[in-house]
Amino acid sequence: MKTLHKAALIRAYRTLAQGLGGSAVATAATAVLTDGRTAVTVLLATLGGVLVAAATSFWQGVAAGLPEVSTDAD
Repeated sequence: MKTLHKAALIRAYRTLAQGLGGSAVATAATAVLTDGRTAVTVLLATLGGVLVAAATSFWQGVAAGLPEVSTDAD
């Protein structure tokens, strides 16, 4: 079980890292095209979405299992 949780956590971390990269790009583009208030709104919305995606990735990995973790582990 520890192996599964560790693998799911690594997958969630990767999802978070990828999402933060996209969040930075979306926020920068919005800041260039609109005012600062709109950019802050976009930043908060994208960060919220990224956090939800990372948490979902973790729990889906735990619930459904991950192909990189054998079922015999632990």
